[in-house]
Amino acid sequence: MWRVGNTLKKPLKLILFFCFLSSAFAADYQSKIDAFSSGTIEGLVKFPGEAPPSIMFGNRADPACPAGIPQGNLFVEPRHRGIKNALVILSIKEGKPMVLGAKADLVLSQCFFAPRVMALPVGTSLTFKNQDNTRHSIHAWIDDVTVFAVDVPAQSKSVHRPLEQESAFYQVTCDRHLWETSWIYVTANPYVTVTDDKGEFKLTQVPPGHYQIRAWHEGWGTPKKDKNGHPLRQPEEETLDVSVHTNHTTEVTFEGLAPTFHE
Repeated sequence: MWRVGNTLKKPLKLILFFCFLSSAFAADYQSKIDAFSSGTIEGLVKFPGEAPPSIMFGNRADPACPAGIPQGNLFVEPRHRGIKNALVILSIKEGKPMVLGAKADLVLSQCFFAPRVMALPVGTSLTFKNQDNTRHSIHAWIDDVTVFAVDVPAQSKSVHRPLEQESAFYQVTCDRHLWETSWIYVTANPYVTVTDDKGEFKLTQVPPGHYQIRAWHEGWGTPKKDKNGHPLRQPEEETLDVSVHTNHTTEVTFEGLAPTFHE
């Protein structure tokens, strides 16, 4: 097993939190790989310290929704402090082929979006499935700019929207239920994933070489409100250097996630 350690962080800048998703991470990706001459990266994204207590959002506006809505931004596995729903991105120029014609579902149930975080290939057809007895006013943003907005009636048939902007971070919210949030990273390379319930991840068929790998989480601090009233936290991230060798598994542990910008 090959292991990597933390790298020195670059100075933090006063920038938008999705600025890290620059063209360097996915531009000009080429599908080119010998599957028998590749390695694997697997690892863990850890919460740096003791996890804060869970909070609930109170609901008085819509009787069709539960009175209390659990926070969905932070889930920490207690044994190893693994963080669920952390996004892991490998900076890579060529490798295994991308999935074409992908489809994905975002389920609206109990006035809650699931999954909370997704990594999807560019061109994915995203389906909104409303299982609630209330209307949802879906609003998707990139860099605070509206990508699409659509009403999804109660118990309605599915509504579809394409995800066409590559290397982009979509924040999906609801204008009627301000606590509802989902994050979707639309990737131009297949080496992007989301941690599981234990905070673990795995990237396979990685060509041998030296790369940067980044973990991102939407944040766990006290939320503020964006200009539309949705709760917004300061995201946390960490970048490591990683070396991949043929027929070997490289283990990576992120344990120094830190804010992406200061106020």
